[in-house]
Amino acid sequence: MAVRSDDDVLEVSGVNCVVLRGAVSNDPDVRELSSGKVVTTFNLSTTTGAGTWSVPVSFEGMLANTIIAGSDVVVVGAVRRRFFRTGGTVQSRTEVSASKIVASRKRATARRVVDTMFDDVLALLDI
Repeated sequence: MAVRSDDDVLEVSGVNCVVLRGAVSNDPDVRELSSGKVVTTFNLSTTTGAGTWSVPVSFEGMLANTIIAGSDVVVVGAVRRRFFRTGGTVQSRTEVSASKIVASRKRATARRVVDTMFDDVLALLDI
């Protein structure tokens, strides 16, 4: 899973790593959980040769005000399945838990974030 360290460098402790580039489909929704944590969620539309995919993304914390519907972003994180209780039943949602979200127009920053993640994965795989 990808996690943030104290010095804000991506660390990888598994091979569950995701890199996405696409357009934010909706204005991010910011919620405070009963635990006090703030979680921001949005959908990301990414287009490949196989079509356009809508991917749910969550991020622990607040995003920059510049990331709004229509923003082109790079997301680095991990896939996770989250379970929650609603209406007396347990439901689940598979989403990308983002560790980094960077506006793709910030090319140098986006490249550094992705390069760091790939370097960490290659070191983990020892290849």
